[in-house]
Amino acid sequence: MSLKVVGYVRVSTEEQADQGVSLHVQEERIRGQCVARQWELIEVVKDEGKSARNLKRNGIQRIIEGCKCKEFDVVVVVDLSRLTRRLKDQTQLMDDVFRKHGVKLCTCNGEYDTSTAKGRLIINIEGSFNQFLSEDTEERTKLSLKRLKEEGRRYGPISYGYREIDGMLHEDPEEQKAIREARRLRGKGMSLRAIKRDLEARGIRSRNGNGWYLDVLSRMVAGG
Repeated sequence: MSLKVVGYVRVSTEEQADQGVSLHVQEERIRGQCVARQWELIEVVKDEGKSARNLKRNGIQRIIEGCKCKEFDVVVVVDLSRLTRRLKDQTQLMDDVFRKHGVKLCTCNGEYDTSTAKGRLIINIEGSFNQFLSEDTEERTKLSLKRLKEEGRRYGPISYGYREIDGMLHEDPEEQKAIREARRLRGKGMSLRAIKRDLEARGIRSRNGNGWYLDVLSRMVAGG
């Protein structure tokens, strides 16, 4: 009997333009893994523009509840960093969710056998490395921002709707038009997901030319 599988994909805000970890690329790799193993992929759960530094994500909570209810046999991710970049949260998922409820975890590089000491060692090493990368990036970012602030230079991303010209921010006509349209649709009572579908269907794209992320739309319609 074919195993029932759920895929999980996640991308953080700073990774949105990186095609190597885009939601589409992750999903395609997961689908390929299921075809190769003759597994039945019943759902792909997505967390769009969400950090892996905590488990307060709708998608990962959906995975946790599905494990508890035994809705599927395997969870597939591209790599462990998609689930979390904190060793503490990884241990919680492995012990209190996957092992406890008999759900296997598989990455596109292979399965993790948490029932053996060797398997737990391997997954802990990888989890520790992911946490190190996250903390190292955070430290370097703070140092860079501090230096820019001390030098009196602008720092931080430019908000959607504006462009920097000669050190000054100016409204971008096309992006401002998209903002007005998103707010108009929101005023009609449409959900963020409905606005996302509507804009993309009409070819109104985000700054990087990809689809819209819900957190970006939320800031747009709220005036942030």
